[in-house]
Amino acid sequence: MPGRTPWLFDACDDLWPADVVAQAARAVPGVARLRPGVKSMLTQFALNTWQRALGGTPPDVTGVELRSRSARQVARVDVRIVVRAGHQAASVGQAVHDAIAAVVASEPQPVDIAVHIVELEAR
Repeated sequence: MPGRTPWLFDACDDLWPADVVAQAARAVPGVARLRPGVKSMLTQFALNTWQRALGGTPPDVTGVELRSRSARQVARVDVRIVVRAGHQAASVGQAVHDAIAAVVASEPQPVDIAVHIVELEAR
C-alpha cells in the first residue's frame, strides 16, 4: 500500500500485518488451518467481542503472533500451522516461511520468522 509506514512497527495498524501474514500462510498448499496460541486466542476473542459490539468484520489473525521489542531490534513473526494429510510437513513449513518472508521483505528492520507445525491432519 503506497504511503504506509513500515507495517511491523506501526502500532496503529497492528492487526493489518497479522492479517496479511495469516493470509499468506493460509494460501500455501498443504496448510489446513492456522492454530491459535494463547496470545492469538485472546486477540481473536477481543476482536470477536469488538465485532459484536461495533459491527463489521475483524480480520482473522488466529495462529499469528507478531512481536517487536523496539525499532532497533529484530522483530518476530510466529505462525502455528496444521498440515493437511498427504503433504510433507517440512516442505509445507518451508513454503509458509518463504511466503511470509516475501510479505515482510520490504521491512527496514530484520524480521525473525518462526513456523510451528503443531498438528498433522489424519487421513
